[in-house]
Amino acid sequence: MVSRNAPGFFGRQACWRFCLIAAFACPLAACVNTGVDSEYAAVSLSALDGARFRWVQTRCVDGRLDLAPLGFERELFTEVRNNRVMMSFDTRIARDECEALLVWEARYDANRGLWEFLSPGRTSLPVGETCGVDETSVRAGMLGLSGDDLEVLTFRSPWCRGFDARAVYRRVQPRRLPDRDQIRRYYAHFNRRDPDALARLFADRGVLIEPFSKTPDGAMMRHTGREAIASWYARAFASTGWSGVRLRDLYLAGDDGTWVARWDYMDGVLAEPLEGRNLFLLAGGEIFMTEVQLVSAAKPAPP
Repeated sequence: MVSRNAPGFFGRQACWRFCLIAAFACPLAACVNTGVDSEYAAVSLSALDGARFRWVQTRCVDGRLDLAPLGFERELFTEVRNNRVMMSFDTRIARDECEALLVWEARYDANRGLWEFLSPGRTSLPVGETCGVDETSVRAGMLGLSGDDLEVLTFRSPWCRGFDARAVYRRVQPRRLPDRDQIRRYYAHFNRRDPDALARLFADRGVLIEPFSKTPDGAMMRHTGREAIASWYARAFASTGWSGVRLRDLYLAGDDGTWVARWDYMDGVLAEPLEGRNLFLLAGGEIFMTEVQLVSAAKPAPP
């Protein structure tokens, strides 16, 4: 017989979460900058800027999560921007021969004592493959850094059937991203509708060529430099309440270093998805030029 005063499963779950939050929040609170412009743990932010971590293990609140049979591999790249942490989870699952990129913008909420995961963006290949689970629904959790180990506690994780998940990542040496991975980030940030993050993927004098605007002589418009590129994307995103792109294929074409990305695009003013592709040239790990080409004609939604 179970004592009436004994905590049930959900009581134990609540206690487990409270204890983890307390363990993470206390060291964070000890180094919080109390200045007006920052409410984050300054030491943690500086340690996460430009860092790369490799996944070690994940556990669910109700037991172990065994990802080994999937051939699960994941790298986490962190970058500090405006007192927030951009977290890019690059996942590959050997069993399904797939890859997925998830990007969160993490903000520490001092009032609630937890981290909020904002503006999620995701892309996966091959097209139609979930590649694990879709974690864009996760909205909050905790971050804890101890030596080279970063612990990411996510509330209501789809990996754990809606229970909390605790993942451990170990710091490894930073590396320059391959061109293919840089292009995948382009589409993840596009789905986040983040003009500045998109522009930072370009070289300082990088070029975006797009067919939606025309020069006086009818040629496609060229936008040169990060500021001009960010400005164009900001206007494009502002023109519709929502938008999304599905990456269909990504491959290297020929011997001149040109990458081709095929995609479907949909937004609130279209009647059906628009099919197109981008041509990419990269140099030094940055996008030197991309050209947007339409394969199908846009069909506006009826008024």
